Amino acid sequence: MSYIFLDESGQFTKHSHEKYFVVGSFIVGEPRRTEKKFRSWCRTRSPKKMQNQQEIKFSQNNLDDKFRIKTIQFISKLDVRIRFCYLKRQNIPVVYWKNKRLQSGILYTETIGE
Repeated sequence: MSYIFLDESGQFTKHSHEKYFVVGSFIVGEPRRTEKKFRSWCRTRSPKKMQNQQEIKFSQNNLDDKFRIKTIQFISKLDVRIRFCYLKRQNIPVVYWKNKRLQSGILYTETIGE
């Protein structure tokens, strides 16, 4: 059995400086085994201040690009399939906005043709 994990990045506010809203996922066959390998790698390869963190934000400016690349190379060798999609915020039609905010749930639940 495969397991899927989803995460999003970005803000849906009218005046946000971010250009995109991104949804990413990764699929693993055996999450416990994959987690053990990745946690072991984090303890031995990541900077000391990051070794016990629950989540590492790759957008942090204080991360070294070499660390980012090594992390991606390590993950690519695991039983992980990565997928993502993005939405360019400026392409969201005006009808979905109300009081400078995206109306909750409407953009991704409305059926075409309604």
